[in-house]
Amino acid sequence: MELIETRTLDGANIFLPEPAIKLQVLVSPVAPTAAAAIITRWEAVVGPQAEGLAQFPNQLLHSQLLQATVAYWHRTLDLPLPRQTIRLHALPDRPGWHELTLSFTWQWRTVAEGIGAAAVALVDAACTGATYDLPTAVAQLREAFATDRAEDDQPLWVRDAHSQIPIVGITGTNGKTTTTRCLASMLSRAGRRVGMANSAGVWLGTEQVLAGDYTGPQGARRVLEDEFPDVAVLETARGGILLRGIAYEHNDVGVVTNVSADHLGLQGVDTLEGLAVVKSLVVRLTRPTGLAVLNADDPLVAAMAAGLAAPVLYFSRQPENPVVRAHLAAGGRALLAEQGEIVLAEGTERQPLISLAAVPITFGGRAGHMVENALAAAGAALGLGLDLATIADGLHHFQNTPEQNLGRLNLFQITEPPCTFIVDYAHNEAGLRNLLDFGRQFVAGDGRLLAIIGTAGDRDDQVLLTLGRLAGAAADLIWIHETEHYLRGRTAEEMNALFLAGVEEGRNGAPLACTIVGDEREAATAAIAVARPGDAIVMMCFEQQAAVLAYLAEVGSPFSA
Repeated sequence: MELIETRTLDGANIFLPEPAIKLQVLVSPVAPTAAAAIITRWEAVVGPQAEGLAQFPNQLLHSQLLQATVAYWHRTLDLPLPRQTIRLHALPDRPGWHELTLSFTWQWRTVAEGIGAAAVALVDAACTGATYDLPTAVAQLREAFATDRAEDDQPLWVRDAHSQIPIVGITGTNGKTTTTRCLASMLSRAGRRVGMANSAGVWLGTEQVLAGDYTGPQGARRVLEDEFPDVAVLETARGGILLRGIAYEHNDVGVVTNVSADHLGLQGVDTLEGLAVVKSLVVRLTRPTGLAVLNADDPLVAAMAAGLAAPVLYFSRQPENPVVRAHLAAGGRALLAEQGEIVLAEGTERQPLISLAAVPITFGGRAGHMVENALAAAGAALGLGLDLATIADGLHHFQNTPEQNLGRLNLFQITEPPCTFIVDYAHNEAGLRNLLDFGRQFVAGDGRLLAIIGTAGDRDDQVLLTLGRLAGAAADLIWIHETEHYLRGRTAEEMNALFLAGVEEGRNGAPLACTIVGDEREAATAAIAVARPGDAIVMMCFEQQAAVLAYLAEVGSPFSA
């Protein structure tokens, strides 16, 4: 047996709806003739247990031994028996081998982590025939437990009893930050004291109290533990859920914008379906008295409605979406982009909310993905009890300017040559596809579409190839910007080669100028230097946003619909 990872999750997670210790191990097949001997050695250490291990099939022996050992340690230490879950994943390249994930709930940190390690060590000793020093292990765990109680080292999550304000959790692959900012702006205009955590920091009202990516539990706790806010708006990303858990016990509104390929192959999530399970945790934690806001146009998101405790409000850019039609027929509600307006639908009734022309972030409806973000923010506002007039006012006054929505579809009109430059945080396939489609709409006359691409190095090869392919198929000139701080285990040369290969595939052999530049600021300068009147330049920008936006403000002016 090989221990891969021990992880302490301080909040709700994909295994259990409360803090858990996660043990991930590789286990080999157990021959039928060896199982009885393993059980005998295990019982020689801990004594006969009530679990009845001999009745279980041999291929489940490791999982049953681990669960029984975790229970044994809790009984020995006079701790309440934890809830446990087991997941087994067969390894196709190693016949008979499994990746086993055991999770169990915990109340005291150090002793819980020690129980996990001791359980793996004891079971491994039983499997290999090694000697296990039980008295020493017991003494160490008792000492850890005493330390925990002295330091009050319990889970860092906010229980319902200690949360006095409404909580909105917003997740998805793309659009989380814009939706979070839009909702926070809307609530602030309505006179609410908003605490907001997102990918750029933590704000209490207009004051930024933390800078950086705070889409995990640390940012959420900073908001929830402060006395200022009367509502919390929390962007909740995949990484924080998987690595630390969610910071609170329940939310009042849960929002899922979409699920598309991003970060696959990391933290055990290899498929879109697996990613959807992670994202769905936000709405699975929504109270029965709250509201789950789901994108009906994304099948993986729409399917999250099944089994939720909270009622569902769908949003859609397709008024004839069959999911929406069935939901409305059953008495549900939906927010729709319909005939140039956002409308609230309930049954056969329609209540106009606002014209898309009056929602700046949608650019009159031309930015389809921003229409979805506006719908999602409006849905969350409904879940908090805001009236339609207040929601419409909030949508009308939120713009894609660097001041209100930094780095998200920030558009500049460049003075010389007269052309359009669009900066976006797009960092995956769906984001680049949206950016290219949007940028094409600003090409004027004989102008061209110019693209600047790049992303972080923790994407797999296929993602880099696809980004290059998308740009190659859509753009007339391309720059690939390197990254200094986001290589994440790769080399710039390796990434450039994949981007270039993708561009070549996208061109189908047609010639195209494609240039590699050192960083984002250099790329922006290079593109404007060769731009012509009527060109539109689109840029994936995530490392030097401040420098790029400052430069564009010098050579042009920001524009919002």
